[in-house]
Amino acid sequence: IVPHLKKMLSDSEPNVRWDASIALAKQKDSSGRSILLDLLDRKYLNSFSNIDKVEQVQAMMVAINVAPLIQDSDLKASLLDLRETDSNLKIREAARRALLNFEE
Repeated sequence: IVPHLKKMLSDSEPNVRWDASIALAKQKDSSGRSILLDLLDRKYLNSFSNIDKVEQVQAMMVAINVAPLIQDSDLKASLLDLRETDSNLKIREAARRALLNFEE
């Protein structure tokens, strides 16, 4: 299944890429790392006019929850930023909790 998910990372449909990166992270595979970083970036998500604020928060929450599974320093930095600066308190709290699962 992992090879198929890796292929999906280059799909033309963003939702397919996003879902593949989440699925890979759940397998502790960091191949979709850059896509996860995008999902943690509000500016990136704001570029999609068809995604409302609720869907944006849902996408970010899923990415936050799987980020610790691959223990990436850039993902950790994104979570630190979200924890301190995001406008949504649920996102800030989720980032705080996810950071507890990162190794020092």
